[in-house]
Order: sequence, then structure tokens, then C-alpha cells
Amino acid sequence: MPAKGPRGYSAYDKSRVELTDARVQARREAIKRWGEAAVKGMDVDHKVPLSEGGTNAISNLRLRDPNENRADKSNMVHGHARTQKYTHDAAGYGKGR
Repeated sequence: MPAKGPRGYSAYDKSRVELTDARVQARREAIKRWGEAAVKGMDVDHKVPLSEGGTNAISNLRLRDPNENRADKSNMVHGHARTQKYTHDAAGYGKGR
């Protein structure tokens, strides 16, 4: 069993909490940039994933259809390349599907 820190989190739990906090912050940034109506029902995706050193900079965020975004994530687990399908880039322009 992993050692627990002062708040009872293992190192694994702590890194998951930090990633969750970063994702929540990314959603807040997207709402500020594109507005709540545009973000509603969409996933805020990191072009370069947080796990690979990506940031919450608006230039690294994009809005994606949840089904497409989550399908890409499951494909990445199986070693498939990430697709470039998304609806808005950092400048707010729509991209092709």
C-alpha cells in the first residue's frame, strides 16, 4: 500500500487531484474566452495533454464534441494517434472536421 501524506492522499491520489484541479481551471479559462453558452455541452480539450507537459494557456485549449473527445482518449490508450477534429481553436475560429 502506498504511503499516505499529511492529508491522507497517496502520491498517486495527489497527482490525480492536481490534474482534476488543472482541468477545472481550464474550463474556467474557456468560459472566460468563449463564453458559457459556447462551452456548455462541450469538452474543453488540451491540444498538448497536461500529462505530457501541456498547460492551461488559451492557445493550448480547444472545444470539442464530448463523443469525439472521449473516443480519442480511448484510442490513445490503444496506441492510436490523436485526431485533429474540433470546433474552435484558440483564436475562436472554427476548424474543419
